Amino acid sequence: MLRQALPQSYQRQSAAQEMISGCAHELRTPLTSLRALVDTLIDGAIDEPAAARRFLQYMTVEVDAMSRIVQDLLDLGRFESAKDQLQVAALSTTDLLWRAAERTRVEAERAQVTLHLVTPPNLPAVYVDGERIQQVLRHLLQNALKFTPPGGAIKISAASVSANMVTISITDTGVGIAEDDLPWIFEWFYKNNRSRPSNGMGLGLAMAKHIVQAHGGQIWVESQMEEGAAFFFTLPTTPTMHTDDA
Repeated sequence: MLRQALPQSYQRQSAAQEMISGCAHELRTPLTSLRALVDTLIDGAIDEPAAARRFLQYMTVEVDAMSRIVQDLLDLGRFESAKDQLQVAALSTTDLLWRAAERTRVEAERAQVTLHLVTPPNLPAVYVDGERIQQVLRHLLQNALKFTPPGGAIKISAASVSANMVTISITDTGVGIAEDDLPWIFEWFYKNNRSRPSNGMGLGLAMAKHIVQAHGGQIWVESQMEEGAAFFFTLPTTPTMHTDDA
């Protein structure tokens, strides 16, 4: 409530300071871990092949964590600089999903998670900015990967639900989301530390929401603890759309 009463310039400054502070905090953990792993290797572990391989695998995990944080910041920058400037064209829904699945497949294999793509025949084309929708799919797929343990599965699917909308869903067999967190999951910088602890900055799902809404669609989630999560969003099959600045 107080933040709404403050001058807009102060709000922007406060938000920027919050983001910088959050970024520094999130990067500190993987950097500290990397330093400890490097020191251990230098102290002699590098001469023990089994231990060296194990430490290098740990280092890969930490580098991936930092890469996700940097990618979130880059995506946020693109989101702000290109806000409301959508390059819309009629695109194959199946091709959009296939492209996202292929981009994620190697990461899923490394996480030992099975990735399924299920699309019915004759899906209508959608009128979207293809790169922005790839951004949405990437955030949702990476979110599913983070919270699905080895041996689990992620399914990408789509269905034509009305004369002018297609619904896309990404479901996982992960840890699920607590009921109290569901109303907040798409808020900027929101991180639900109780049910789904994350090393991200809480930007991806918020960006996904605003991109979908800019296309005139809706996004929502259904989940129960220990029963996985299902994210859904709709995209138009006609060129009519609106922009949501909220």
